Amino acid sequence: EATEVTRELIDVMAAHGDRICPHLHLCLQSGSDRILRGMRRRWSSKMFLSRCDLLRSRLDNPAITTDVIVGFPGETEEDFQASLEVSRAAGFCKIHGFPFSARKGTPAATMPHQIAPEVKKARCGRLALVERELQDNY
Repeated sequence: EATEVTRELIDVMAAHGDRICPHLHLCLQSGSDRILRGMRRRWSSKMFLSRCDLLRSRLDNPAITTDVIVGFPGETEEDFQASLEVSRAAGFCKIHGFPFSARKGTPAATMPHQIAPEVKKARCGRLALVERELQDNY
């Protein structure tokens, strides 16, 4: 998690660049702070991006990869756009984007405003286009 990317960790990675690959997989989940709160995540988009900036300031061209859940219950077009914007700002080299699927027994499975499968599929396609753009940039 982004909350685990500490200055101490980055110092160790920077000091041992000959032995540590500068790659971190930081799970964004969503670029919308509203959705992140609904997911009960411990970070905001601003905090997430500050960790990415800190990594870039200390490591040479770090590879930052992520997971993004598309179509969490209640996700609006504006929330989804925030995920695209944060993904671009983070400069990921790989995004594992996948549609939300309700798991029995979890709070999200019974939340109102479930997103239609065709909307999730279309949004996943749009996220994949951003991923290709970011891969090319990286």
